[in-house]
Parts: sequence; C-alpha cells; structure tokens
Amino acid sequence: MVVKTDICSFSEYKIYPGRGQRYFAKDGRGFFFLTKKAKSLSFRKVKAQKITWTVARRRLFKKVKSTDISLRKKKKAVVTQRSIVGISLEELNKRKNQDAQVKKAEAEKYLRDYKQKKQQQIDKKRSDRKLQGKDTKIAKKQDAKKVKNPKQAKKQ
Repeated sequence: MVVKTDICSFSEYKIYPGRGQRYFAKDGRGFFFLTKKAKSLSFRKVKAQKITWTVARRRLFKKVKSTDISLRKKKKAVVTQRSIVGISLEELNKRKNQDAQVKKAEAEKYLRDYKQKKQQQIDKKRSDRKLQGKDTKIAKKQDAKKVKNPKQAKKQ
C-alpha cells in the first residue's frame, strides 16, 4: 500500500498522514510544517541551510545524494564535414592538412598586403590634407597682403 506523503516546507522531511500543520499566509501561499520547531524557525526567517539537522544543510555539504538530479552519460557529438559555398570539401581538407609553415607564410602575405593598403590610405589622406593646408595658407597670406594696417581697413 502506497501512502501519500507531503514534504515539510522548512526541513524537507516527509510528512505522513495525520502529522504536521498546514499554514496559509495572507498572500495565499501555503506551507506544511512537520513540527512546531520547524514552523517557528520558518516564521523567524531562519535559513534552513544554517540549521544542521535539515535536509537543505545536508544537501549543501553533500551528505545526501539528491535523487532529483540523475547524471546521464552525454553522447559525443558526431562531427560531420560539409562544404562551404565558396570551397569544396576536398579543398577544405587540403587546407586543414597543410603544413604549419605554409599556413604561416600565407598569413604573413595577407598581413603584409593589408598593411600596405592601410599605409597607402594613410599617405593619400596626408597628401590631401597637405594640399588643403597649402591652399588655406596661401589664401591667408593674400588676405594679409591686402590689409597691411587693420586700422586703415576699418576706416575705408
């Protein structure tokens, strides 16, 4: 015969029929306590993990095996290789099995090209700035030549 049991809200012990007290808070939450001691500790907001005889404390210090969590063996993921839009599967495998030196040489080549492009962009910007700077300097000099004495310029 199977007997329906409840679990104490504080100590987490089994409560058999005819035992314990049920308590309903004003907000509608229901609690079921095995003993008056568990009830009073719960009302005082004492953490169950700090009381040595509770299941929560025993679980915290790994004294109880938790039956809820059953460890399952994970299947190893099977790795399947597929080709990418631009590259066939054979080419991918060829690249994967390349020598480290070949890979390093390719990487250096790409890095060198990238740096050259960057340098060209920087040089272009600098030359543009120099041209703009010369134009503005020339314009300022011409304005200065036109007006030698600022007081005379105000009178005219």
